[in-house]
Amino acid sequence: MKKLTLAAGLLFSLGGISSAFGKADGTITFNGRVVDQTCTVSTGTNGDFEVKLPTVNKTQLASVGAVAGLTRFNIELTGCKQAAIGGTDGVRAYFLPNSQYVDPNTHNLKNIAQTTVGGTTRAEHVQIQ
Repeated sequence: MKKLTLAAGLLFSLGGISSAFGKADGTITFNGRVVDQTCTVSTGTNGDFEVKLPTVNKTQLASVGAVAGLTRFNIELTGCKQAAIGGTDGVRAYFLPNSQYVDPNTHNLKNIAQTTVGGTTRAEHVQIQ
């Protein structure tokens, strides 16, 4: 019986300690904006376009996290409203993390090429940053 009383006393005292540390004496404020459609992608056909990546040697991708074949490309935008381009907010490309095309762990684009393309086997464990 003494052990039960001691355990109950300890439990209640720990509850008091945690509530003391959880005291609500601060404020967190979230700020944001909701705007109309901000821009239209005018590159390519109906917003679709292809980025040609260079052929890279597999030795360049020998270790986890290795990067090869850096390729610049432009996304042309038209009809951007001032709210989209003003201040420090700017325009950014964003790939939805819950998309079937984005790896939720690395946030990189997945390689979704067919297993073989023109007789060439696709690279395994390769993603686009």
